[in-house]
Amino acid sequence: MFAHHRRKIQLLFALADAILTVLAFEAAYVTRVRLAIGTLFFLRPEPHILILCFCAVLWIALGSWQRVYEHLDSAGPKYLFWHTLRQAFIGVLMVIIFQYLMRLDPPLSRSFLLLFFGFNLVLLTVFRWNAPHLIGAFQRGFGSPYHIVIVGDAPKADAL
Repeated sequence: MFAHHRRKIQLLFALADAILTVLAFEAAYVTRVRLAIGTLFFLRPEPHILILCFCAVLWIALGSWQRVYEHLDSAGPKYLFWHTLRQAFIGVLMVIIFQYLMRLDPPLSRSFLLLFFGFNLVLLTVFRWNAPHLIGAFQRGFGSPYHIVIVGDAPKADAL
């Protein structure tokens, strides 16, 4: 695969990470709001959007730092799962630190953070396990068809 194709695919996978992280965040938020666990849980719109943007950027940064996007086409499911687990765990820890530094009131609930971790882990793992199938589709859509001319002895040329 050409380097510029690889960069485009990595950019698309980073964008997919951000979108899936936003979906996981919103799913966890809606689930936690509808659950009648302990105290009332809600986020005002400003902190909600701030944390959402922070999560999207953070997950892309963590994926790049772990070089996950470079190995989506060649890595096995076990490798992808462990790197996704590590990315989700470190990401949730960073969200906890971020909300502490921002002094959010009320703070994020533990059940919300656990739901966010679980939803994010499942969504990213399923997406990354299906990534090799998507890479072929992306490669076919990036460029115009090209032809290769093979010159040489007939048996060797036929083998190529």
